[in-house]
Amino acid sequence: MTDFLRPAWCITGADELELDHSLPAVADNLLGEVRQLRAQRQFPQHVSVCVKACPRLGMLDVRISGLSPESDPDRTETMAAIRTVFELASHANIVDVSGTVAPLFTIRILAFDPDNIPYAGLLGAGMGDVHLAVLNQPR
Repeated sequence: MTDFLRPAWCITGADELELDHSLPAVADNLLGEVRQLRAQRQFPQHVSVCVKACPRLGMLDVRISGLSPESDPDRTETMAAIRTVFELASHANIVDVSGTVAPLFTIRILAFDPDNIPYAGLLGAGMGDVHLAVLNQPR
């Protein structure tokens, strides 16, 4: 049995052991955290976030709207919203820093302008503290 487990250094978020790691549960949790930040005035009221779980692909697909290159020419507000969503999603992910085990999920975040054209984005797995964890060894 120990042949299938190995210790690894992983990027893990604060919620790594507390959440149901199904992608639909992670998506619901992410939307709830954005709502909490918005209620605390820490996320722009005019920016909407839509999250779609794609379990077959192991991906969270996030759409951010309410901003545009015209309203945010230096992308400051756009990138702050993208980074916030990415950091919140990272709280539920486990990422082996060696790259030998796939992350729990990958997240794709795209910001769309009013014409429904993406103008900024991020694709990744996680950011956060690095911890020693036990992962299932791939067969």
